[in-house]
Amino acid sequence: MGYEHKEKLQLRHWLVYGVFGLFLIGWIYLLIETLSKGEQNRTFFIFWIIVFAILAGIVVYLHSLKLVVKIGEKGISYKYAPWTKHKTWISWDKIKSCHVIQSPTGRTWTGYHDEFHPTFFMNVDANKGILLETTDGTTYFLGIRNLQSVKDAISKYMKID
Repeated sequence: MGYEHKEKLQLRHWLVYGVFGLFLIGWIYLLIETLSKGEQNRTFFIFWIIVFAILAGIVVYLHSLKLVVKIGEKGISYKYAPWTKHKTWISWDKIKSCHVIQSPTGRTWTGYHDEFHPTFFMNVDANKGILLETTDGTTYFLGIRNLQSVKDAISKYMKID
């Protein structure tokens, strides 16, 4: 099936990775300094390994976040990895209203996006998105980057509010 629009978003902010990288480097420096002074014990190693594993796990998790949004004649589909294993389709006849929104960049960094709650909020590294309300009352916010392409694709199938 051909799609009018297909977009894949991944979290690739250098600041996020930089902060966690600094934590990991600092933690390794602390380990080397403690080992060189001979002040280590079993509890220290267990604590070091646990904190390092948590920090490394957070970095791996953030790197694995991926949102794929597709717009086609069947409707709008999304897959939000690693949270959803299969793509979810929202057919055009189930969409009550559709808004294409661009938020100020600062709102993206807060993480709250209070004007869209309560919604199923799926966004990775974008301050633009599609706000959908379905006929059963469910609201979705799907993050996108290419605003004009999405507007053009959706307008072929329904009126954008």
